[in-house]
Parts: sequence; structure tokens; C-alpha cells
Amino acid sequence: MTYRVILIILLTVCTSLEASAQTSQREYALKAGLMYYFALYSSQTTNQNTNNYIICSSSKSFVEIATQTLLQKKIEQRNVEVRYLQSLLENNTSCHIIFFSDEKSYTQYQTTLNNKPRSTLLIGEASNFINAGGHIKFIHIGGKIRFEINPEQLEISGIKISSKVIRLGKVKVRNKS
Repeated sequence: MTYRVILIILLTVCTSLEASAQTSQREYALKAGLMYYFALYSSQTTNQNTNNYIICSSSKSFVEIATQTLLQKKIEQRNVEVRYLQSLLENNTSCHIIFFSDEKSYTQYQTTLNNKPRSTLLIGEASNFINAGGHIKFIHIGGKIRFEINPEQLEISGIKISSKVIRLGKVKVRNKS
């Protein structure tokens, strides 16, 4: 009888792990799609000299899923390329969007900037992302993915985004300290 209980517990755990992996894949695919639409409805003053529209992240799993999701998509007649950065300390100047899956990666990125704003759309998930100078933060509300947006920080970075996109998000103003 105890073997049955152990077997049932193992099957339940394995099934929940598989469901969790599928959920994160769907979540990353949705986030990649949202980033695509953010890019479609925004304009940046720099990074216009590249052949591709480049989305960067230090999250391997995000890059793999976003690459599949955004395959054959175009922004301003340029193919969308999703690029993996082992470290955000490496050259990321060609990135149009950088996705930060955790607070550590955003902190690492900030050390490369020396407080100089750049026209790169910064999107993250960390709880303090907007207050730390990020542009768009993904949030979960009622089991759905939504976003907070900081128009003030976008303006400082020279990024213009459609007012329609801003109205869809939760407008958040960065805390000034």
C-alpha cells in the first residue's frame, strides 16, 4: 500500500512540474508577443542603424521561446532577432529591447550605464523594476499578464510610445528619492 501512495505522489509531482514548465513557456511566449507590440507602437532615437530589430535577454529559456514566437516577424521592415547575452556586462548597445527576468540582471546592466540613459526599451519582472528606472514591468493580475509603464522614464530615455499602449497599462511614476 505504501508503494502505491509513493507512486501516486511521484506521478502528481511529475505532472505538476510538466504543467509548470508549459505555463512558463506560454507566459514567455505571451511576454514576447507583448514586446513585439510595444516595439511596433514605439519609436527610439538610436539603434536605427542595424539590419534587424534586436531583443536581448540574459534568460536562455526566454530567448528560446521568444525566438520561436517571433519567427518571421518584422518591425519597420527589419526582421526581429532575439539574442542571448550571457552577461549584461557584454556589449548590448545594438539591443532595441532588453528583457530582465530578475533583479540581479537589471542591477548588472545598470552598472554598465553609469547613470547615462540610452534609447533602449527596458522591460522587466522584478518587484522594484519601475522604481529602479525601468520602462515597462510585467505583472500578474487575476491570473493574467498585465504591465506597468513609466512614461516619464521613457521620455528621459528618448523613447516615444503610443498613448494607446500607455492607456492599456497601469501608469506608474517612479518614486523619486
